[in-house]
Amino acid sequence: MVGTTRAPRTSIGSDAAAKAAPTSGRDRALDIVKGTLVVFMAVYHAMNIFTNAGPDEYAYVRFVSGSFILISGYIIGKFSEGPFNTDWRMASRRLVIRGVKLLILFTTLNLLISVTGVGNSSKGVASISGFMSSMFEIYVIGQPRSASFQILLPIAYLLIVAPALLSLKRFAGLLFSASWAMAFAVETAGIESVNLGFVVLGLMGLAGGMWVNATSAEIGVSSVWSVLAALATTVWSMRYLNVNLGTYALGTIIILKLLYDLGRLLDPGSVAVRAMILLGHYSLVCYIGQIIFMQMLHRALSRPVWGLGYEVILVVVATIVFMLGASAALARWCESSKTVAKLYRLIFL
Repeated sequence: MVGTTRAPRTSIGSDAAAKAAPTSGRDRALDIVKGTLVVFMAVYHAMNIFTNAGPDEYAYVRFVSGSFILISGYIIGKFSEGPFNTDWRMASRRLVIRGVKLLILFTTLNLLISVTGVGNSSKGVASISGFMSSMFEIYVIGQPRSASFQILLPIAYLLIVAPALLSLKRFAGLLFSASWAMAFAVETAGIESVNLGFVVLGLMGLAGGMWVNATSAEIGVSSVWSVLAALATTVWSMRYLNVNLGTYALGTIIILKLLYDLGRLLDPGSVAVRAMILLGHYSLVCYIGQIIFMQMLHRALSRPVWGLGYEVILVVVATIVFMLGASAALARWCESSKTVAKLYRLIFL
């Protein structure tokens, strides 16, 4: 994936490395990618919360979680390398602090779920003591049903170790190859750890970002219809590429690159594109907000379980409208209130 200008945020992502990257400009195409991923994540969460969808249905959207990890790593590698070379102490401090903030945010959200009982009934633990006793499963192994907002953990870990990885910039190509080998090794060894798998994907993205910095080659699809056709084909192929972490990573990287190409080709003035940019700008807030919104809606509807149909489409549309409204309101509040802006930066940047 090729970047053209500096972007101050990463995936769950733009927000993830905001402190490590300069704020002089944004990569519009990256914001479009992140906004599109936010929409796909809404589809994924709607299926998870409201339907009885099985593995075959999830096969087409499961790339979303890995996409956020990969793009977070990519932007850390691509946009933090410059600041790291200029002042490695300051850049390292910003990366580590951001990682610690995500750890605190993840822990706080899950403790609130444990105390209030508001959350996905199939995830998390019912009490603070239960959460504390499950820390190894949550923070080390990353068992899928042990906690909510699980994607925040590997991003936090990646940010914390990022300074050490950025110091290996001369070996970016070797690091990228090693991360790919690690992806296949995890599967071959039969290691079942969500955190480890996601960290490997993040490492792959970070090494890829540094690798892009080291090369002047720029490869992309120049036709919107060609990109859309390639996207549809790759998403359809994910049902076969999901068989192991290595092939999953390959398919996810292709999807991200195609989304980036699409972002560069679309008219930035169109309403749909501006909406995607807004969602991408506040991707972390949208990720957290959409889960809370769907959980509240789920409770209000007396916990329905549907098949895949128009009901899920309505939930996704309602969630997107909610996220757009919340993002627009947050942007306005940050502009009009220094207190809100400082609070937002304190928590999310």
